[in-house]
Amino acid sequence: MDDRNYATKIMNAATAIFERLFPPAGSGFKYPVKLEDSEQIIQQANNVSLERMFLNFRVKWGITEIITSAGMRELFSRHRYGLQDLDDTGQIRDIIAQASSGYTTLALDEAVQSLPKMKYRNGLRDAIYELADRLAEN
Repeated sequence: MDDRNYATKIMNAATAIFERLFPPAGSGFKYPVKLEDSEQIIQQANNVSLERMFLNFRVKWGITEIITSAGMRELFSRHRYGLQDLDDTGQIRDIIAQASSGYTTLALDEAVQSLPKMKYRNGLRDAIYELADRLAEN
């Protein structure tokens, strides 16, 4: 496809459908779905895929109580690929400061739990920028 952004949305939607994240339970969809227009399905499944990615990230790093998926989406909306531009208002610094006090109990990833505080702080900052770059790239 010429439109790489739309192609990425289709791939995200297909992944969400394949991993049975979409359609959500109780949505009324029954397979096989007969569609007149697939745009709505692609958008909905893409959103489910992004929400799951944000949730998995927040759970891994133990920041579920600090920032919502919607908050992450808003934070990343202004990001430009390869730039360290997310902390202009101190939001990343605040997230890291709050997260570093309870990550050993809130993070579900054992490797993250076992990090010393300074490595956790640096690792979380790097992981946030990697995720933001991945989203900006697509």
